[in-house]
Amino acid sequence: MAREPGDVDGSRAKIKPTGEVGLDAVYNFRAGGEHDHIVSNDGINAAYLRESGRVVVDDFNANAEALESIIRSAEQLYLVEKFKEGHERAQRLRVEFKETGSAGPRQRELREQFERAIQRFYDAQSKRREQRNEKFAAAAKRKESLVSRARLISDSTNWKETSAEQRRLMDEWKKIGHAGDKDSQLWESFNGARQRFFERQQQHFDKLEREHQDARYRKERLVSEAREVSRSNNFGEAFTKLRDLQQRWKQAGHAGNEEDRLWKEFRAAGDELRRRADSQRQSAELRKRELISEASSIATGADLRDAGQRWKNLMVRWKAAGRASREVEDDLWSRLEGWKRQLDARFEERRRQSVQKTQEHLYRLEGALSKARDAYARIDSHYWDLRGRPPIRPGPRAHEFQMQRDAKIGQLEMKRNDISRSISELEFKISQVRQRL
Repeated sequence: MAREPGDVDGSRAKIKPTGEVGLDAVYNFRAGGEHDHIVSNDGINAAYLRESGRVVVDDFNANAEALESIIRSAEQLYLVEKFKEGHERAQRLRVEFKETGSAGPRQRELREQFERAIQRFYDAQSKRREQRNEKFAAAAKRKESLVSRARLISDSTNWKETSAEQRRLMDEWKKIGHAGDKDSQLWESFNGARQRFFERQQQHFDKLEREHQDARYRKERLVSEAREVSRSNNFGEAFTKLRDLQQRWKQAGHAGNEEDRLWKEFRAAGDELRRRADSQRQSAELRKRELISEASSIATGADLRDAGQRWKNLMVRWKAAGRASREVEDDLWSRLEGWKRQLDARFEERRRQSVQKTQEHLYRLEGALSKARDAYARIDSHYWDLRGRPPIRPGPRAHEFQMQRDAKIGQLEMKRNDISRSISELEFKISQVRQRL
């Protein structure tokens, strides 16, 4: 349909002669954007427009540029992947487009461009939605297969292989990705099948663990009894008890991971009893005399660093050596205690000297810390004094002076950091030394 005079952007405009431009053929009409527009009678010869007419034309051009900017923003919307974000931006652009003034004759053209750009975003979203739904459907199909497999093996009693298979299924599940609306339901089914297996597996291993714990407890008691028997000097009675313990050991059940350790300890107790029975009466006195000689070496040796541990080891061997005759045993024990008193006196003297040296070392560290803190205070004062000075006044050498000042500040900052680290190290060392006092 042909436009009537004053029809802009497909809408009927109100036309009124201005009577002010100076030409009978010039009309001032108001378009859909409520902007005054002055045209000549042929719509072309703008040279005859008065100044007010040119202002209106300039407004149309400015509005057109603003609308084109909005259109460019709308044309980028199709790149936005999230619908909510893109939709909100599209609505804001619609409001901006609507509130922007009229572009005159270009209004319809620009609106069509704008609507095409907006529609491109919604078309892109539709396509993404279709692709996403296809991806979700494929993922759901793969996950349904995993659910079936997990259900199939959930009643297995092949614990090791099935556990590995369940872990493999979980790894594959994680790689598949989201399955859309079905994902939660599929996960409940999949996880339910897995949990059924793992609960059964846990019940099985809990039962085994209880059995192993019961056997471990019984065998630990047997080990304890065997050790007690191995220390007996009534060897006839001791070997009878040991045979009874071996029979009870066979009936106690398997102790799981502790089986080998407990068996070694139990067997060691029996071996100790047999060794003692074979050699105690003949070798106890000789062995303890050797230990007395070793005790004197420990008590009088120049190096006390491992004397305590050596003495502990000696006492273990003393007990393991068994008893000599009563008279000899008392004499040997009295001599051993004499060497122990001498060793204790040397330890006490060393401890006193160590405390004195530690105290002197602490004094030196505290003095160094005090000096370091004083040095830090001086440098810190100088540092902040330079930082707080006013800027260098402009002049031929202003840049040089500023660089010199910055270099000095940098040097002071490095010194501050070095001294700060030294202070921290000294404080740490002092705390360590104080703990030794």
